[in-house]
Amino acid sequence: MIDVYAVADLFPEDADRQLAEELTHALLRAEGVSSPGPTHLNNTGAFIHRMPPSAVNTAATGAARTVRVQVLTPPGVLQRAGQKQLVSEITQILLGRSAIALIAIFMSLLVLPISLTVLMAALVAWPFVLDIFWPSQQRRIVELEPAFRGLALAITASFLFTGIAAGSALGGALYPRFGFSSVLLMSIVLLGIGMGTLLFSVRAMQPRKTALALAAMALIGFGGKSVMARSLRQSDKKEMVRELLKGLETRDQKPLGYINPAKYVQHDPNVEDGLEGLKKFLASLPADTKVNTVRIFADGDYVVAHSEYELSGPKVGFDIFRFENGKIVEHWSNLEAKCPQPNGSGRTQTDGPVEAVDLHKTEANKALLKEYFEVVVIGEKRDQATKYRGALHQHNCYGDDDRSGFQTKKGPFGNPGFVYKVHKVHKILGEGSFVLVVNEGLFDNKPTSFYDFYRVADGKIVEHWDVLEAAIPREQSKNANGKF
Repeated sequence: MIDVYAVADLFPEDADRQLAEELTHALLRAEGVSSPGPTHLNNTGAFIHRMPPSAVNTAATGAARTVRVQVLTPPGVLQRAGQKQLVSEITQILLGRSAIALIAIFMSLLVLPISLTVLMAALVAWPFVLDIFWPSQQRRIVELEPAFRGLALAITASFLFTGIAAGSALGGALYPRFGFSSVLLMSIVLLGIGMGTLLFSVRAMQPRKTALALAAMALIGFGGKSVMARSLRQSDKKEMVRELLKGLETRDQKPLGYINPAKYVQHDPNVEDGLEGLKKFLASLPADTKVNTVRIFADGDYVVAHSEYELSGPKVGFDIFRFENGKIVEHWSNLEAKCPQPNGSGRTQTDGPVEAVDLHKTEANKALLKEYFEVVVIGEKRDQATKYRGALHQHNCYGDDDRSGFQTKKGPFGNPGFVYKVHKVHKILGEGSFVLVVNEGLFDNKPTSFYDFYRVADGKIVEHWDVLEAAIPREQSKNANGKF
């Protein structure tokens, strides 16, 4: 059920039915119902509440032009991805209605007698119709790219003021030659272009299909707020990676379309290069293959997934995918057997927090791990470890809480002559509190690739997961791209 509360004159008078239909279908799509039947259609309702201006208030403003949308669903029906999708679609639907109302205002000025009263009424209605979505749009931009929110909002503001300047210049050129009506007609045309680009972008963003199209609202010079266009949102990339990995289990061919067929560089030595190599690998998988992606994060063009596998036995692994122009073009991975039981502190290789927090601290946390490896791990100044680590939750099979690998004597760590040494760090990727360090060295005197995954809180390393994979000779690799 959806309730929409808005000032009575915010949307066109005859828009209720279309608005309700679009909102209810958006809700059904978010719930995963692609082909709703009579039961779904008859039990998904929308209630449009047109309120008198005096009934809509905020802490700062009386008679506010604010829209409230309330969605009620049974517990567990609407997952987090569906919630984000629904918020995005509702915002787009209401924004479209706002643009229609603005077009109606300009068209009314073409037919109504020109008077100061009419012009003042239009001037009052115009900013209300536009500015009602300004806070929501800013929130959405920040949600899409939290790590670059300052830059994103600055670019959006630049679009706005560029539009105002360009619109003023265009209006100033038209008015002396063609009169007041030409300015109104120009406004209607530009609003139509804006709605067209919005519709195009909505279709382009349909669940996990392609990229977000260029959808900057072209309301040039009349207060239109530009929507920052991105080739692909971070949430889209994460969902594409989830689907691709799940495809190992389901044999679904659709996620293979997320890969650039002309450029797919494979670094897993057990898989041949290119898309055809991946298809060959998929065809060779056991019928009982299972994949459960536990946590996932994105860093720029990279997406990192931490997953549990049933792949010729239970395993745990990390996969890294690199995106370019909306397609996956490169893949790295590390895989190891799942521990037969939790470690000495009762922790498994995958339990613990699954959502990154402190997104604004991404770069600081990556810098912390870079310095930690330079000083403590590679530099072997282990007496300085407490400078970087807090109370540590350890997920290594043989580890214990508050103890590093150097302090552990269980399993292979207790072998006579055991050597653990990191030679080189290849990648440091992170999002908020999560940081992955891809490195290589020796483990039990054998060349090994290490994927060390950390959670950082308040400037300290507080949790550690890892996956270790013994290196295989280069000549035995099924591709020539190297592990890193």
